Amino acid sequence: VYTSPGLDYSKVTNIVYNDYNKHMANLFACLKEHKKFLSCIENEISNGFLKTDKKNEEYKQFYKDIFYSYKHDKSSTNFLDNPPVNIPDFDAGVKYAFLLTSTFNGVFPRSGGYSGIGGTNKIKLYALINKLKKKEYQDKLSKITNIHSLDFEDLIKMYDSKDTFFYLDPPYFSNDENGNDTGKRASWYGTKEFNQEAHIRLLELLKTTKSRWALSYYYFPALEEYLPKDKYFWITKDFFRSSASFSENKDIKGSELLILNYDPNHITNNTEISEKLVDEIEEINGGAFINSGFDEPIKQELPD
Repeated sequence: VYTSPGLDYSKVTNIVYNDYNKHMANLFACLKEHKKFLSCIENEISNGFLKTDKKNEEYKQFYKDIFYSYKHDKSSTNFLDNPPVNIPDFDAGVKYAFLLTSTFNGVFPRSGGYSGIGGTNKIKLYALINKLKKKEYQDKLSKITNIHSLDFEDLIKMYDSKDTFFYLDPPYFSNDENGNDTGKRASWYGTKEFNQEAHIRLLELLKTTKSRWALSYYYFPALEEYLPKDKYFWITKDFFRSSASFSENKDIKGSELLILNYDPNHITNNTEISEKLVDEIEEINGGAFINSGFDEPIKQELPD
């Protein structure tokens, strides 16, 4: 859960998590009950579908095979396209946690390749296990009061008020060479429904809210039309997409963007507002400006 720098969150009464991807909503519902969820994960590793006595390359192949069995399953009852109806569903949560931590950069497993072994030569699911054993993560998860899987418009209208702060991280806008929305980036989030129309609907809605909000995006030209720089605060930061790139070119430069509908100077009293906000987001997300789930941090050339 992202908390805006400089605000006193000891007075916050509700912390709400929403994700249109029902698997993510269920995962956070499970994470909130961290003790039970941790026990369920460890049981699957010791006695369930994640148990293996294999070593070295056979160990790696065992988990790779599990990942691709879910990724390539297109049957009518396949797991990825049939998220749980009632949450928390701990069995589904364990499966999705394994798949999410095993996919490249933590994207929706159907859209990414396998990247499930960490620096310890163990599955990356252990990184999540280690976090769930730490009090700082347990405390943050326990503070979540509401979990939803709603369309963003329904969620914003439900909670919009002068006392609300929204942090929004929608699927990033993408076009093909002919200007058609491919839905590729939306599929990284577990949906193909976040098309150009949805982007415009979100931008139009944000202009009407009573709340403060921070919107995470990559730049595209229509942003300046809907959220002009003379009316909103734009914070940008360049980076090199080293591990984020599927190509052999490791010098692909990108620019990540945070747009605010309020003056952060009035909150932080800091003249270097953009660096402060971005650096604090990086710290919260383990080194990445934009969080990539429970995967290892994206290796980016960012200042300490």
